[in-house]
Amino acid sequence: MHGRSRQSPAKRLCMASAATQSTTEPRVCRVWAVSDLHVDTPANKDCLREMSAGATVDDVLLFAGDASDKLENVEWAFQTLASAFGMVVYVPGNHELWVRPVDRARGLHDSAAKLDQIQGLCREYDVRTRPFLLHGTAWVVPLLSWHHASWDREPGMGGKRHAWAFSDYSACVWPDSIPGAGSVGGPGLARWFDAKNEGEGWAAALAGVREHDVISMSHFLPREELLPEKRFLFFPELPSVSGSDALQARVTALRPDIHIFGHTHFAWDATLDGTRYIQAPLCSFRERSRRLQTLRLGLKDLKSVDPATWLPALIYEFPLDATGAQRAAWRESRAGQGWSFLKGGAMPPTYTAAWSEYYRRCERDPTNTEPAPWVAKAQERRKQRAARSRATNSAATGAES
Repeated sequence: MHGRSRQSPAKRLCMASAATQSTTEPRVCRVWAVSDLHVDTPANKDCLREMSAGATVDDVLLFAGDASDKLENVEWAFQTLASAFGMVVYVPGNHELWVRPVDRARGLHDSAAKLDQIQGLCREYDVRTRPFLLHGTAWVVPLLSWHHASWDREPGMGGKRHAWAFSDYSACVWPDSIPGAGSVGGPGLARWFDAKNEGEGWAAALAGVREHDVISMSHFLPREELLPEKRFLFFPELPSVSGSDALQARVTALRPDIHIFGHTHFAWDATLDGTRYIQAPLCSFRERSRRLQTLRLGLKDLKSVDPATWLPALIYEFPLDATGAQRAAWRESRAGQGWSFLKGGAMPPTYTAAWSEYYRRCERDPTNTEPAPWVAKAQERRKQRAARSRATNSAATGAES
């Protein structure tokens, strides 16, 4: 990913290594991450094209879900990414599984059928969805997952808003044959998704943990510490539709070096219990225009508002077909740039992200349920709008009588 005038922190690291590269330094395989592309608008499609420009056969992209709820846009994203990157690895998000009238017109009457259709598109465009060993160096483990309300065990904020208004409960349709399909917000559906992760690839990845680097990925969250506390959220019920106990248990068993996730639309880079957790979301243009500071993943000197200058995020690399001298040159170069070395590859320095930076400075306290000032203001505005609406309805009723 070279040759552009505006470079993301990750791409600047690549440029820096290329600028100092000697004849003894080897080719490297680079692994990048992105989530929540939402390619339903021309703006986000342009961003995807731009962030794919310059990718090579040695570049691997981990896409942690939410391409679109429209199959034609999901296919467009797969085609665009697969034509640019040497390899694309993917897990579906929640948006892909919404069932729209156009899906029913195609004979896709439930979300399970739509999941099958998306997996068929993955096979068509050679998008990876199962665990595999990357060039004998790192296990890449995509994990299917779904959310359930009981995953959220932190104190609530009270109030009348609740997670059942979340679109997944109205836009997704699950056949009765799936255990727990009729239990809104229950753990049964999350377990059904998690069971699909079983198989030879999963067993091999577990067995290979001691010998190889491990990178896992999911759309949903394996830990609640990867979210801001409820008092900071405009939608404090977000945790109840964000994670899964089954996913958490699987990631805990795997103990990956890096875990990529998405869904919550907060940039994140934090290390917990030996695993580095990264979220690199694109999100919608509207979100970027309103709260760019919590979406942008980058170094401290990054001022750009163009997502293609920080996405996708470089998360890992290792030498390809390297001699001892070449590997030594690579290690010397990356050590000088502050990289952290694993068994076979290395990770770039920690990215700045507003919320994970906050929690590096401040202890998490989910028992504090006093709304943050910006949340309190939003709540007051909602109350005022509701009062005006009631007054208008009351006046209309009085006029009719």
